[in-house]
Amino acid sequence: MTETEWINHTYANFGHTVSQYRGAKFFVAQVLCLTRVTGARYAFVTVRDGVNQGYSLAFADGDNTRTPFRYELTNTPCNAVLDGNRVSLPCDVEKQFPAAAKIYAGYCGIPLHDESGSVLGLLALADDHNLPRLERLEGLLKLLAGRTAAELECLLQHQAIPPIYQPPQ
Repeated sequence: MTETEWINHTYANFGHTVSQYRGAKFFVAQVLCLTRVTGARYAFVTVRDGVNQGYSLAFADGDNTRTPFRYELTNTPCNAVLDGNRVSLPCDVEKQFPAAAKIYAGYCGIPLHDESGSVLGLLALADDHNLPRLERLEGLLKLLAGRTAAELECLLQHQAIPPIYQPPQ
């Protein structure tokens, strides 16, 4: 199966699995489905909550979810993604992002944009081992980004999560 065929097949199955969910339940279903179909240990959706804090709306560790939590963003790949950059590192994440040492070996994350192009949050996969087939993972995350961003934008507009940091104007 080619990469494109795998992505299309996976995306179709993925869409069928999560299509019935909206809002917070969508994010939970999505991250669980991502760990199952990709084999990555972690999948998560995070928003910025303060200057150097992230808030994980949904976090899957294999087949288990964690309660939403806040974490420090300084020197992490998540911070780079929330700044609007895609980050794809199959291994040695800690060389570029020291705070990820002993947490992630491989990381693949993309920013989620609102209609005006501002970054709302991120969608990421990570593992404490190397992440193989990074192109495949990137392709899948790109396909999921639009729906994920729309759900996130709707959730933020309805303030269904704790207030998010707004920089001074």
